[in-house]
Amino acid sequence: VGAVTCFYNGVGARGFWSKLSALAVNTHFLPNAAVGLRTGLAHPCFGSTIALNRETLANIGGFEAFADHLADDYAMGDAVRAAGLRVEAAPMLVAHSCAETSFADLWSHEMRWARTIRAIDPLGYAGSILTHPLPWALVAAATGAPRAGASLALIAMVIRIVLLRLATRDYKLAWLTYWLVPVRDLLSFAVFVWSFFGADLTWRGRSYRMEANGRLTQE
Repeated sequence: VGAVTCFYNGVGARGFWSKLSALAVNTHFLPNAAVGLRTGLAHPCFGSTIALNRETLANIGGFEAFADHLADDYAMGDAVRAAGLRVEAAPMLVAHSCAETSFADLWSHEMRWARTIRAIDPLGYAGSILTHPLPWALVAAATGAPRAGASLALIAMVIRIVLLRLATRDYKLAWLTYWLVPVRDLLSFAVFVWSFFGADLTWRGRSYRMEANGRLTQE
């Protein structure tokens, strides 16, 4: 084992927008990552926790080798595996404090996250369109299939809420407001769609462009 990482859950620490951010982590990221790990389709190395010894870090080039990578955690995990070592996920969660205080903060953060994932795993990211059932159900309801669309929308919401309930129980997460679930699903779909239009992003007040290899160039 060359490195150990941990899954993480979101904690809404700053009101409405931070709760929406935490819902994205707990109802989209966390279940998707867990399924990906169980099926072998995902090879995670999460920035919330990366434990490795000094020798391994030196062998993969040190922190300097990842200075221009926005997804430096992913790049570090790749480098560890390229060195013939494994990255293992510890059987525990760490809490990630979501501190967005406005829609602009939330949109900027999630667009940066979405475009990062799109850059490092374009096919997998495109395939994640299947994890957005509610918008498609609403489209069906608005374009000639109102009963089927409404039924699918209801099923999508029930499944999402049940998933959140199970995650809250099994992982001992903080309770979140369920009425935000449809708002969260529609916002997640908007972020997903818009992430394909451009490669610009903002990080700590500075504008960058994401290159195809996942590296950043400052504008």
